[in-house]
Amino acid sequence: PHRHRRRPRRPARRARGSRPTATSTLTPPTPPRPRGAMSARGGLKRATTAAEEDAAAAHATHAKAEAAKEARKAAKAARKAGKVVLGPRRCYSNDASRTKAEYPEICDNLVITSNYTVANFLPKFLWEQFTRFANSYFLAVCVLQSIPAISITNGIPFSALPLGSVLLFDAVITAREDWKRHQDDAKDNGRAVMVCSDGRGFQERTWRDVRVGDILKIYRNEPFPADMVFLGGHTQDGDSPETCYVQTAQLDGETNLKLRQAVQECADVFGGEGGEEQCVAFKGHIECEAPNGFFGQFSGTVFLPDANVGKGRSLPLEADQTLLRGCVLKNVDYVFGLVVYTGAQTKVRVKQTTKTTKTASIETLVNANILRLVAFLVVSCLVGAIGYGVWNADNQDADAYLHFESDVGFLDVVQKIATFFLLNSSFIPVSLYVSMKMARTFQKVFMEMDVEMYHEDPDVVARTNDAEGAYPLKVRTMDLNDELGQVSHVFSDKTGTFTLNYMEFRKLSVRGVAYGLGTTQIGLDRLRRLGHDTSGYDPHSGDVLRDLATQGPREEQPPHVNFDDGSETHEGHSLMGDLRAGGVQGAAVHDFMLHLVLDHTVVPEKLRDDDGNVTGVQLSASSPDEEAFCFFGEWAGYKFADRSSSMVRLAVRGKNIDYEILHTLEYTQARKRMGVVARHPDGKIYVYMKGADSAVYPRLRRASGPEEEAARARTKAIVDDWGLDGLRTLVFAYKQVPDATYAEWAARFARANTDPRQIEARKRKQANQIDACMDEMESNLVLQGASANEDKLQENVPEAIANLARAGISIWMLTGDKEETAVNIG
Repeated sequence: PHRHRRRPRRPARRARGSRPTATSTLTPPTPPRPRGAMSARGGLKRATTAAEEDAAAAHATHAKAEAAKEARKAAKAARKAGKVVLGPRRCYSNDASRTKAEYPEICDNLVITSNYTVANFLPKFLWEQFTRFANSYFLAVCVLQSIPAISITNGIPFSALPLGSVLLFDAVITAREDWKRHQDDAKDNGRAVMVCSDGRGFQERTWRDVRVGDILKIYRNEPFPADMVFLGGHTQDGDSPETCYVQTAQLDGETNLKLRQAVQECADVFGGEGGEEQCVAFKGHIECEAPNGFFGQFSGTVFLPDANVGKGRSLPLEADQTLLRGCVLKNVDYVFGLVVYTGAQTKVRVKQTTKTTKTASIETLVNANILRLVAFLVVSCLVGAIGYGVWNADNQDADAYLHFESDVGFLDVVQKIATFFLLNSSFIPVSLYVSMKMARTFQKVFMEMDVEMYHEDPDVVARTNDAEGAYPLKVRTMDLNDELGQVSHVFSDKTGTFTLNYMEFRKLSVRGVAYGLGTTQIGLDRLRRLGHDTSGYDPHSGDVLRDLATQGPREEQPPHVNFDDGSETHEGHSLMGDLRAGGVQGAAVHDFMLHLVLDHTVVPEKLRDDDGNVTGVQLSASSPDEEAFCFFGEWAGYKFADRSSSMVRLAVRGKNIDYEILHTLEYTQARKRMGVVARHPDGKIYVYMKGADSAVYPRLRRASGPEEEAARARTKAIVDDWGLDGLRTLVFAYKQVPDATYAEWAARFARANTDPRQIEARKRKQANQIDACMDEMESNLVLQGASANEDKLQENVPEAIANLARAGISIWMLTGDKEETAVNIG
């Protein structure tokens, strides 16, 4: 399962078709009904408990506000003392000057990735060059050659010419590399963006001019220039202004989309057609934590002024409400965001603040060998000087015309050591580093010209008129080229690296009946290892399966579906046949298909031409598995048609049916499952949950009889078998909830979600009432079945792994799949 996002709790729904009034203030919320009136039994006790909880929550909120106030005071005192402190901040909307005045440590949005400037290039470059032992060695030779008493070149430093040539060549190459970084920085910092600053309306500015407190308007497929808080979005249909999807490939390398959700109260004001006017008039502020490099962490409060309510309202903010620099907006026309971090203080730049100097292993080896040679040279010179003293003492009277010194002192020995050192200085070649630099330069040229390492995105190229969309290989630090030949271990994840991250729906199981024929390439390889002959075919033989691994989706099937109807466990059964036949199995398949297309966070995105006409619908999903589920549902006659703030519309066998989504029980790594609470058109409430078998099976009710127990055992065996074939499996379960039970649970769940103590405990992964309420609802479930998606290996991955293994490189793969799946993929 993939990470799913919980939609924020929404206020009471407006009448269908109505919109909030486009004003700069918000209507005060309707006072909640006293909790004591919820139940006749124990009314006084319940009211007292609610009052205590309200008092505790108010105390916690007050304590949190006081702590933030004290932190701001401490930061202000430190600034007065001349210290630069990055502490919590208050970002005033449409008043960047005030924000900067109160927090002078806030930086601009200019981002520099280059290493040098015109002013510091020479000293910084020379310092880096002379930290190399060989260059320091030849500099010492030049200095010794300049001393007449010991020079063998009449005081002229002849070694300065080759040393200068080496440094000049290296300077040209280094300057050229850094100049390219400057060009990339100028391109990014000069991008255009729509900015509303100081209430003057939206104007086009460059990224470098964005300030904390500005409100930005970002259009679809545009990157975010700074870290912002999501205020609201807009689509031509006006649906779901509180949601958008972003692509975070520049942050974490994942290509699947991530769901972001604005606070509902903000989306009601800033979403829709009147959003620009609201942004211009907005005079609230956001209090947030100090800049940090944790992408999934954010704690803050947005203050919404309200003319009808004294001080307005403060609403909590989390990471789901942030739009980070480097992400790209998807699926909505545009969004509004209030800037909270800029430039070097954005999360992506804070994470990259620590710079480490990387040195190639071959250079480290060369330095060590040169050090050994210099040590050998020094010892040789010392031996020569001692020999000179001994020979001079023995032969000072033999040849008077040689004018030997009668006495050889310590300074004479030192002078001779230096002279011998100069005589043998060529023992170490000055051209060594030049040869290495030239080799790396040619490597860089050939690597960047390699057509096999070039990628082009036709959509981006067409949209930007060839300005963007071309992605050749770039060598950012060519000193590390030779490290590519020194790799001994490869550590990699599976999804999106070994695999395409393109899911195809392959199989499902309902009440222990498996639907879907064929196997995968991994499954075929497993059968070959077990000694099976996979050249022939009988789809129901049980030991030799039809090779569907080499077949793509059939023409009559939508994308992400590669399903061959039939059953490998129950001969004569098929999915569509059982649906048409009805009965117990047909009803179970119907319920499973409803679960498949209701329990997800997919958002349909309408595609339009230049005239605004709808040309099609594209599904935007944070999980590629859920996208495959929706496409398979469409193939089977259960089409996911539309989604609004709290409704999902399905086209079931041609008939449109609306289902109300009351709650989304979000996925977390600890829970390993996600679910929804939905109200059917007949008013009945159901809980649908899907997740890993290890998370779902313990939450099933006690089996009602041998038939249900046998269905569970068959489903578990089927899921394990699919895992051996490399398929991604999920188990599905559900239950009906009585109205009274739901009402009591929903009240407790709402209180837990608004309790600052519970929210903070959940952030810290401690025991909390929010998770407890979700666990309570996800208990005593009825098993429905399971699904299996295939994430195919990328082209030539097996050959690449084999070649790496032949080269002696150890490969480690990290995956969240079942252990059997990981073993067979490996």
